Amino acid sequence: MSSPVTKSRRFPGFWAAFFLVALRMAIGWHFLYEGMEKVHSFQTVKPFTAEPYLRNANGPLADVFRSIIPDVDSKEHLDLQKLAATWKEELTTYSAHYSLSADQKASGEKSYVAAVQKLQDWSKGKENREDLNKYLSELAKNEAVLNNPTAMSYERERSQTKRRDLESDRRKLVTAVDAIGAEVFTSLDKSLSDDQKKTGPVAKPLTQLVLINHLTAYGLTLSGASLLLGLFAPFGALGGAWLLTMFYLAMPPLPGLPDNPQAEGHYLYVNKNLIEFLACIALVFIPTSLWVGLDAVLFGPWVRARRARRESAIANS
Repeated sequence: MSSPVTKSRRFPGFWAAFFLVALRMAIGWHFLYEGMEKVHSFQTVKPFTAEPYLRNANGPLADVFRSIIPDVDSKEHLDLQKLAATWKEELTTYSAHYSLSADQKASGEKSYVAAVQKLQDWSKGKENREDLNKYLSELAKNEAVLNNPTAMSYERERSQTKRRDLESDRRKLVTAVDAIGAEVFTSLDKSLSDDQKKTGPVAKPLTQLVLINHLTAYGLTLSGASLLLGLFAPFGALGGAWLLTMFYLAMPPLPGLPDNPQAEGHYLYVNKNLIEFLACIALVFIPTSLWVGLDAVLFGPWVRARRARRESAIANS
């Protein structure tokens, strides 16, 4: 028979255990709800993407996170000659995917020619041309500072802020040219028959960003379900801690860095991601799922039997 001291070492007391289990389930619900919302969005017209978060990354690992986004600064996207060629490739893929009829192909080609002409007219506009040249010029200067290891700290801080200002210019230009490109497919989408629509949308290229989007959505969902149900909870807590580490490192609240535009408050070193990370790490080592959870059902008898054998060996020694 075990002593009270032995019991106290493996069970912290009712109220301490109650709130530790409540903490695990609260974090689990947070992860699960966030993850399921993102998974559900993949079936909507506005699927979840980590692009805005990665694009605004700052700190020592900013370039690592930003590199996940293909053509992060849209320099290739704003190369208008390449853009016209890209539309042509997309039209060819679209035609093969939906098995377009001869009339539909002719309509698509006509829309493509019209879009290319409209793009050329847009690029000849004085204001548009100046905006594009200004963006590319300032982007090159700013990146030169950020990539210069001898740049002063204040120069790098200023360039981090400037990068966010340039993002507004980038969105304006990309939105304008993408609106022209969308016209290539507007009439084609309307002409699709019911049988053609059953084929589903054209699959997007599998990029590192797409993988990160799915890893984030499904990782949060699985980690949340694990913590909420108490099923393999230490692994669920460890997975959640890894995701929170990535979230923290993408936008660490360090002195001299731009504030996270999505943050609800102002932080220095410690933010909500770090606090939840520490809670998850604690839950890796605190066996709350063996007190309340499916782990108690699956592994409880084995744990109790092992503990009884160990205590018996100690008592007989």
